[in-house]
Order: sequence, then structure tokens, then C-alpha cells
Amino acid sequence: MSLLRAVVTRFDAPSDRVYECRRCGTTLDADAEACPRCDSTSIACYEF
Repeated sequence: MSLLRAVVTRFDAPSDRVYECRRCGTTLDADAEACPRCDSTSIACYEF
């Protein structure tokens, strides 16, 4: 694999995202507006 192809493949690949309540740590769906466990609207998004 050429270096250019390796770079393009790496940066073009879809990333994994995890949405999590900042207050209680519950994992949430991407479209959640509030945590169902503690009603917090403070949601973190982690991209891997």
C-alpha cells in the first residue's frame, strides 16, 4: 500500500463516536437531548 493510500484510508475512514452524560456517565444515543437517568443536558461526545 502506498503512503498516500494509507493516509487517505486513515482519514477517510468513519470514526467511532460515543455520547455520554457528563453528570452520571450514562452512554446515550447520538440524538439524545437529555440523559434519561439524571435529566442532565450536558452531553459529551468522544471520537475515536
